[in-house]
Amino acid sequence: MSKLDYSKYWTKHEGDSAGDILTKWAKEKPDETALVYGARRITWKELDLLTGSLAAGLLNLGMKKGDRLGVLGPNHPEVLIAWFAAARVGIIAVPINSRYRKMELEYLINDSGCQTLVTIDEFDQFHFSKAANEIKEKSSTLKHVIVYGKEKAIQEPFISFDSLVSVAGADLSKIEASGPESSDILMILYTSGTTGIPKGVVHTHDSMLCNSKAYIEEVWHLTGKDVVLLAMPWTHMIGHEIFFNSAFLLGQKLILMESYNPVLFVDLIEKEKVTWFVGVPTMFMLPIIKLPDLTNRDLPFFKFGISCGFYAPPEQMKLFKATYDIDLIQLLGSTEAGGMLMTHRDDPEKAAFNTLGRPLSNMEVKICDDEGEETPRGEVGELWFKGPSVFQYYWNKPDVTKKEKDDQGYWHSGDMGRVVDEQGNIQLVSRKKEVIIRGGFNIYPGEIEAFVMNMPEVNMAVLVGYPDNVLGAKTCLSVMVKEGKGLSEEEVRSRFSENLANYKMPDIIKIQSSPLPVLPSGKADKATIRKNLLKDLGLEDRSL
Repeated sequence: MSKLDYSKYWTKHEGDSAGDILTKWAKEKPDETALVYGARRITWKELDLLTGSLAAGLLNLGMKKGDRLGVLGPNHPEVLIAWFAAARVGIIAVPINSRYRKMELEYLINDSGCQTLVTIDEFDQFHFSKAANEIKEKSSTLKHVIVYGKEKAIQEPFISFDSLVSVAGADLSKIEASGPESSDILMILYTSGTTGIPKGVVHTHDSMLCNSKAYIEEVWHLTGKDVVLLAMPWTHMIGHEIFFNSAFLLGQKLILMESYNPVLFVDLIEKEKVTWFVGVPTMFMLPIIKLPDLTNRDLPFFKFGISCGFYAPPEQMKLFKATYDIDLIQLLGSTEAGGMLMTHRDDPEKAAFNTLGRPLSNMEVKICDDEGEETPRGEVGELWFKGPSVFQYYWNKPDVTKKEKDDQGYWHSGDMGRVVDEQGNIQLVSRKKEVIIRGGFNIYPGEIEAFVMNMPEVNMAVLVGYPDNVLGAKTCLSVMVKEGKGLSEEEVRSRFSENLANYKMPDIIKIQSSPLPVLPSGKADKATIRKNLLKDLGLEDRSL
């Protein structure tokens, strides 16, 4: 693939903070569309004015550089406006998932010390503004709740979002004086907390901007003429990589989808001439299952897709590529470091479909054993990452930071993998914390799940461990079969016997046609699956 000249973009944004970007596009192409949400179309000039007005409004409320602004809502223009408003004046954004409920909201608001919260009034049958006010009454830091999306007039104790973004009432003169440095904290992005209490991951303007060059120049090869669809939750790191690191950095048009729907997904790609998309494998698969006429749809502009979040087996990747007729890559990312490994658009099939690629040029990776020594090529170890996109520290958790990020700046990711070829492509085996030790043998759930997912009858497979007094741990495999497909336990066991070591044979195999529990990201909710298993077995939870 021929290289493109990105010098005009990088020169344009050299030394920028995140909030500078909108202003530059507003000057260069003020009347071109920046954001599309349903029937709403917002130009770069309008977006610049809206974020500037809200930024001034936040300053008028008494907020200052370094204060924290909680931003709560699905993929709506208001949340991106609030995020960029904070970035323009050095206020630290705290994105909050709209799937969370009161207990989770209270923890994130209090742990981050939010002084102000921007929230949707009601969404998904939950009154966020009411919950936020109840939290504010008990909070030592939360002083203001700014509400959008309410049908009736917003009254005290709430502040109207619309009133703060009124251009006529904005004092934009304060913004220039309040601008942050590129090394200042941009946001605190919380982990999903599937293995414990959510951790606040601190990123600077620099750490978010730095990966952009490598992504786009080395792998993605995008330009400002591309159009991107955001269906992943904006509160995930990959959501930020889409709307900030790519769309707004290059000046692309961004199409927002409130929440993923397979029919709307294809409709928007067709209507808005979307050229690229990032999503978990489920988002690529559901339209294939639910839309029999998918191959007849007019999608000539759709040329590039990124599969992330969890492993997509080779046969599934081939199906995506053939059905949508697109270049397709796989990506391994994290809240702590953004995109860490990627396959490339011109990789041979073996690397493209059987690995998660290799690190970008600005990312160092080591594969280490439990003693911190690098493992020989082909042997499994923990992936350690170091680079400018790696997070600064965990908010309010110095002990955890010290444990997971060493003195040399390497973040110990907990991902277990191995180098499989001379190009340095890495195959992910499992999560370190998910390694199940059964009778002295290490069992990597990712390896087992990938094996089962390659069975043509299988839609999803999840392996979890449970305690055993003799072996230390045993395993349970839950299998969700495709609609109209049959698969017996005996057939599964036969395939294990034929292909894998005997100690990898699951002790329990559950086969079902109903969906397995999943998280908002689309990943399997292993904590819930394991909890239900322990309850069924009458066992107490303990470390494996």
